[in-house]
Amino acid sequence: MNRAIGLPYILIMVMLMLDNLNIGKIDMESTTFDGTSDLNSTEYATATDPMLSAFIGTYSLVILVIAIVAIVALWKVFTKAGKPGWAAIIPFYNVYVMLQIVGRPSWWLLLFFIPLINIVISVVLALDIAKSFGRSSMFGILANFILSPIGYLIIGFGSAQYVGPAAATGGPTPPAAPMLPTTPPQNPQAPQQPTPQPPRPPQTPPAGSL
Repeated sequence: MNRAIGLPYILIMVMLMLDNLNIGKIDMESTTFDGTSDLNSTEYATATDPMLSAFIGTYSLVILVIAIVAIVALWKVFTKAGKPGWAAIIPFYNVYVMLQIVGRPSWWLLLFFIPLINIVISVVLALDIAKSFGRSSMFGILANFILSPIGYLIIGFGSAQYVGPAAATGGPTPPAAPMLPTTPPQNPQAPQQPTPQPPRPPQTPPAGSL
């Protein structure tokens, strides 16, 4: 997620560099060999510069809003998993905390610095986060990886609960089965049956009574 947020800023810097090169190229071409200036080229450079600046400013504002929403969502996800929410605003440390939440080894943080491999690790981490909160693999791909701010908002502010690290157990821990009673419960309203008594032997009359 940090790379997804930081990539637009790199693109903006590249656009600014290209803009400066284009303006310089137009200024050089606007001057003829006899020292006169071509007003049409200068007016074109002056007209396109505010438009490009407005586009870059709007684009930067949108990216800033997305970054704030992502931080708030990740903060809530961390607190649900029992981790400090402020870790969401610290680069690289937030990835380390996410690895702890899903049960992956800490040295996986180094894999995020390797091109192409970091994309694979990001997909695995998105799947693990979804399973650690009782969500499906499809949710991990679509929401947590492709639309990461939306997925983390759903997990953070939704009804999802942390069920344990998915990578440590191979998936979320299933709930324990209820214990069945060993003896049937007694009904206090049922009538009690009398206990049968053994028959008494016949009594012999005492002697002299005849």
